[in-house]
Amino acid sequence: MRTLTWATEPEVTLEVYGDPGGWPGQAELRRVILVCAAAAAELPDSPHAPGHPVISGVRPSGTLLWSPLVDGQPRWLFGLLVTLHP
Repeated sequence: MRTLTWATEPEVTLEVYGDPGGWPGQAELRRVILVCAAAAAELPDSPHAPGHPVISGVRPSGTLLWSPLVDGQPRWLFGLLVTLHP
């Protein structure tokens, strides 16, 4: 059993908030969250540190969602499934 490898795929939610006054705008925040998601997608290609989990895949778990808070503060949400193993 010790020679078996296994992986887990937790969901990570990226959240990008704007200022309560509405700055920056919806389009700018969308660009920020997409840059963050692109950076996360590059994690499997990064060097692995001994003793830390190995990220072997990152993929979207749904759609990019515009979801402002009740008080009108701008917010984007994006879910990622991160495949990793110890």
